[in-house]
Amino acid sequence: MGKWCLPPPPSQKSRPNPDGFGPEEPAMRQFNIHETKSHFSKLVNAAAAGEEIVIAKAGKPIARLVPLAQPSRPRKKGLLEGRIKIGPEFDQPLCDAVIASFEGRIRP
Repeated sequence: MGKWCLPPPPSQKSRPNPDGFGPEEPAMRQFNIHETKSHFSKLVNAAAAGEEIVIAKAGKPIARLVPLAQPSRPRKKGLLEGRIKIGPEFDQPLCDAVIASFEGRIRP
């Protein structure tokens, strides 16, 4: 590996969960600020591919570069059509006790 080459991404390595319970956490690569500035576009591409990058200052982690959550697919309308029935009183004004409960004036 040359002087300015990035280390390879972790090969599906993981580290134990710090509390000892639950699934293991995926391994992360850590870069100092100078490396981050020099290879920013490569690190952004790695994050976009799902990798989590830790940015450190003087060896102390200070930031994480992570992928954005994928947008959920649009909801399909009409999935519950015919399964739910809304009564005619649905649009009627609520009674004072219910409104007071919503406003926090009365506890149920």
